[in-house]
Amino acid sequence: MLDQTKAVLRDFTAGSPTEQTVIWTNLTRQEIADRLAQRGTSVCVHVVEELLAELGYHRRQAQKAQSMGQHADRNAQFETIARLKQQYLDSTDPILSIDTKKRELIGNFHRRGTLFTRETIRTFDHDFPSFAEGVAIPHGISPAGNGEFETGERAPDA
Repeated sequence: MLDQTKAVLRDFTAGSPTEQTVIWTNLTRQEIADRLAQRGTSVCVHVVEELLAELGYHRRQAQKAQSMGQHADRNAQFETIARLKQQYLDSTDPILSIDTKKRELIGNFHRRGTLFTRETIRTFDHDFPSFAEGVAIPHGISPAGNGEFETGERAPDA
């Protein structure tokens, strides 16, 4: 069965050009099981997992672990921001602090979380922006420095 699995993976395996031991497949476990069945070996996805493990494939997720080092001028951007902030705070002009959140599509789209309902809520099966009735950008506004906030919910009344 290992030879059959290797044959299935042969055209669907890629790897790192610099590290020969780093390889992966773009096939799902179900796709591998289906291809093995086409070759006369019917197995479930759990058996496919075991076969992949025997061949050295393991489920992994990329990890951000390699440091790119620091840029020589990294601190300069923070010093510039601090200098400009102080200039604005020292002026007599009004200053607003605006905090925006992730853009949200408006329309019949799936939202994370659960709620109690009497009927099933049916939404589109894909969140394509072209189906949106619009886009909302949740936000909060506050005068800088006084700690009072206007939430997006109250902003229209302000």
